[in-house]
Amino acid sequence: MTQAEIDDAEWNNPANWHGGPMGIYYSRVDSRAFVPKRNPMFGVTINFARPLGVAFLVGVLVFAGLMVILSVH
Repeated sequence: MTQAEIDDAEWNNPANWHGGPMGIYYSRVDSRAFVPKRNPMFGVTINFARPLGVAFLVGVLVFAGLMVILSVH
């Protein structure tokens, strides 16, 4: 089985999706940091089991926080 097939199988496993249709994706076996949402028309979501995905989210939040702080002063 190739990694792409494993990734697809993990994405199709409902146990890896939490919180409803717009929920969180968490799979340690899936090698992707960003995966299509359950409805691909809504773009991509973060695989919260991958360090790169979590680092990206933290980076975006830190950047947004800095922009708010810097715009106030």
